[in-house]
Amino acid sequence: MNSSSAMSVIEIPCPMYLWRGDDSKPPAEWDANFAQKTKYGIWSMKRGPKNKAGLFFFSDNRGMAEGYCTELHRENNSPELWLTSAQSITSLKIIDFSKASSVFEALRILDFLGCDVIHSSFLTYDEDGGETAENFRSFKEFREPYDVALKLWEKGLQTKEESVQFDSLVEKIEFNNLKHSSPLSFFGQRLTDYENGPELIKRANASCLQADGYRWREHDDERGLTYCLFSSSKLSPPESMELKLHADPETPHDKAFKVMGFKDSQDH
Repeated sequence: MNSSSAMSVIEIPCPMYLWRGDDSKPPAEWDANFAQKTKYGIWSMKRGPKNKAGLFFFSDNRGMAEGYCTELHRENNSPELWLTSAQSITSLKIIDFSKASSVFEALRILDFLGCDVIHSSFLTYDEDGGETAENFRSFKEFREPYDVALKLWEKGLQTKEESVQFDSLVEKIEFNNLKHSSPLSFFGQRLTDYENGPELIKRANASCLQADGYRWREHDDERGLTYCLFSSSKLSPPESMELKLHADPETPHDKAFKVMGFKDSQDH
């Protein structure tokens, strides 16, 4: 593997500031059970919580978290919107998918780290078809195109024909069928959806990876990155504030909220 794979686990010094948005009042302390019960956490379609592993998702940009609140309000007309911030209290070791340009590259990073996820235990699904059973597919279907593409990449693409073949194989390794979105837009979600989350943690532990989580660029958002942390043990207690939408519908998307002040979430 090349040197970029060797740098795929990065150490981020503290303090690192992180943000997330919710449509219900967060607890005073980080709680994996609350993580399971958030809007996307409970989206189950008979498969249990989407965030079954109780992982913690953040962005490193406040505007991204506020944008998520806008989405919650638009989709659900949520009566409550909360913005929560925290900072790391020690350095974080993060698997970095942010520079990957394809799912193939992201899977290659995990492969290099000894954490193989191209297995029948991992499932993805097509967004356009919803999360019905017939739309779930096993990561195992990526095995053949991945192995062939990896051999070509390791050998070096020496002809135009090999480059075309490689690109064709890489295109077959996709986690969703939304052609207007980046191939990696949904990667960080699918990697830990439903049973994938507990399975990933198990495999990461077995490979002695000792990572605190991973990050990726979600939906090509240039403002920042999305983080999935396996534990809250290296985070400061959450600070939550309630947001209210401005009454003027012409308010720009990135200024849609006014802060109602910090709310002590221990008063619940």
